[in-house]
Amino acid sequence: MTTCSAETVPPMPGRESWSRTACTAPKMASKKCGDSMKRRLPNSFVRTVAKIGNSYQVDVVKDIRNLAHSAFVGRFFAIPLKSNGGGSNSYTEESLADALGHLFGYVFLDLDTAKSFKNRTVAAKETKRLGEVMQQTVADIKSRHFPSLKQIFSMQSADTTLSSYGDQLVERLLDGGRGVDDTVWTIIPTAAAASATQTQGWAQMIDLYLSDKYYSHWPEIKELALSDEPEAFEKLKKYALEGYGSHHSHRLRGPILIKRNRFRLSTPAFGLIRVTGADKIDVQDGPDVVSVKSGDTVFTNFITAGLDPSKFPDPY
Repeated sequence: MTTCSAETVPPMPGRESWSRTACTAPKMASKKCGDSMKRRLPNSFVRTVAKIGNSYQVDVVKDIRNLAHSAFVGRFFAIPLKSNGGGSNSYTEESLADALGHLFGYVFLDLDTAKSFKNRTVAAKETKRLGEVMQQTVADIKSRHFPSLKQIFSMQSADTTLSSYGDQLVERLLDGGRGVDDTVWTIIPTAAAASATQTQGWAQMIDLYLSDKYYSHWPEIKELALSDEPEAFEKLKKYALEGYGSHHSHRLRGPILIKRNRFRLSTPAFGLIRVTGADKIDVQDGPDVVSVKSGDTVFTNFITAGLDPSKFPDPY
């Protein structure tokens, strides 16, 4: 649970104020869906707030971030949501977050043998339902998909928001030669991985910026998140995106100078297992030199790599 001071969350403001506060997360994920999130998150947010003295306490991961990113993923991958006009078989943001979380947890985090059967049972139930819902959704999109007519008569929708993006994504997958079943099972694991890892990354980012070492940047982040100016969004985006070591990002300077690569310091992905493709190569691994050859399996440690002083002269 995170406690927000009265300065952060003013004493019982109007709905719009709550909306703008709760929208810090989605604005850092997608500027286009910000207004949509502002309209949908406040009801759940207000229900979960507890007042303690002059402060308000809210679980920013469970009650804000999970819902915000679940809404984002639902629209991005055309998963039916009740808040987006879905039917009786559609999901709420809460239920979709749970479903994707259970699937991700069983596939990637099922390490406790005592809990494995339960994890598998829950994940199988959630996956079966999601598969059935998406089979119908993709089949419906395919039945009304006439790309040649769209190209001839220029009927492509002018709606560029996430509400229309999901259908366009499915159409592109179908255009690539995939059938309905293949498209569904391309979407589901991708959505589960996206929802869980990016939610984890956001939580770690909040934890980092609320820590003593980096809290000095928090007032600036709040100010940027509440601004509708394009320049503010670009600066806010750098706080998040520089952490992934993007080649397109640049170090922030001036009044918002921060350590570059926030996610480099607190990465949501700790590393990957890879098979060596080179015939033979010597790798500097800390003080040691390790020789690997084609076919060898190696673990690439993102945490260690992110603190390599030869690449980052001021790694902390």
